[in-house]
Amino acid sequence: MTFNDSADSKQLSILATVVDDYCHQAGIAVGDQARERLGRQRLACRPLVPTKPHR
Repeated sequence: MTFNDSADSKQLSILATVVDDYCHQAGIAVGDQARERLGRQRLACRPLVPTKPHR
């Protein structure tokens, strides 16, 4: 990714795979807002912060 917060299709594909794998291991369901938040954090290069499960 470049410094202007843009990513090409290959980088976005890698990001999606990483987010999917992490969410699967963490038990975060498909459609959970935590998945989107995690993707945004990764794009912003923020550290992963565990989220509490939504109940």
